[in-house]
This record gives sequence, C-alpha cells and structure tokens, in this order.
Amino acid sequence: MNLSRLQIGIVFLISGCLLHSCFAMGQERQGLSETHLCALVAHPEQFNKKRVRVHAQVESAVIEGGTWLEDPSCKEDGGVELFVPDPIRNHPAEHPDFKALDDAIRLQGNIGTVGKKITATFTGEFTSHSKRPKRVLTLEKVENLDVKIEKPN
Repeated sequence: MNLSRLQIGIVFLISGCLLHSCFAMGQERQGLSETHLCALVAHPEQFNKKRVRVHAQVESAVIEGGTWLEDPSCKEDGGVELFVPDPIRNHPAEHPDFKALDDAIRLQGNIGTVGKKITATFTGEFTSHSKRPKRVLTLEKVENLDVKIEKPN
C-alpha cells in the first residue's frame, strides 16, 4: 500500500483531531472547567461548586493570615481566597506542588508576597458564598509555578 503525502497528511490531521477531542471529553468527564480568574470573580454563580483550573497571581499576608488569587487585568474588584485542605497542608512532602508554592511564599525573599511576583495554574473546587470569604478555591493541584523576586530600589 503506497500512500501519497496528501493522504498521510490527512491521516495525521484526523488523528490529531481525534486525540484533541478525546482529551477535551476527558476533561469534561472529570468535571473540570478551564476558565479565567476574572470570570470567577464576575460570574461566581456559574462556577459555584465546580472544579476549575485558572492561572492567577498569588497574594499572601502570612503574618496576618490569608492567601488569595488575583489578576490585575480583571475589571471587577476582589480575588479568590485560596483554601488549602488539611491533608495537603499537613503532609507537604506528599504534595510537592503545594510545597513549592508554600516555599515560594515563606522562604524566597520576604515572607509573604511583598517584593515578589508568584504566578501559577491552580486546580480545585470553587465555591461562592454570600458572606466573607465570598469566593474560595479549595486547592487540589498547583502547576506552572513561576516566582520572580523584585530587586529593591
């Protein structure tokens, strides 16, 4: 059987499309919504009690307590509080992605996020409340962690 370059190209194109479709269906089956942090802030009811994956900047006031996700490009005010469940917080060695985030916040440069920019992609369950905290992401996974220490003036 001798296939032309065009036929081979069509086979690869169809295979790629099928692979992409299977990946997308796998994400839907897992109930995972890829979204933007601004969408969570602007339309929390659409994502309430759903698993989401967002890329965001981390802000943390370790001494006062609290870590939240923000995106300076959002038109709506406010961010999303990052809640780390006890099984992850109490066993960081079993969760190297969380440990890397925690180390970035606590051990690199100043404690907290003053003087540094930390960004990552976060996966977890999003919940929206009428009381504070209004928007919460219960952490499952951290990916694509990037830490930039700002040089003092």
